[in-house]
Amino acid sequence: MIYTIITSTSTFLFGYIFGLSLWFIKKAQFINQSRYSNIFQAVRTALLALGFFLLLKYSLLSFSFILFLFFIGYIASIATVYFLY
Repeated sequence: MIYTIITSTSTFLFGYIFGLSLWFIKKAQFINQSRYSNIFQAVRTALLALGFFLLLKYSLLSFSFILFLFFIGYIASIATVYFLY
């Protein structure tokens, strides 16, 4: 039970951080610092692949539920950016 709660929370936060990183990359490109935005895109892609691999390997949750929680976190990050800026 506790393991499921921890996995669900980490999946949600993973999606939330992914969404915020997309916003940061867009902001860096807007400031015209393409060198930094390319680095952040590469790091974001690597972390996304590593995170999904670890979640699928060690999680007791189904793949569809992991994707659902990830996209809920992603939508929450978009809402946060929209309301704060």
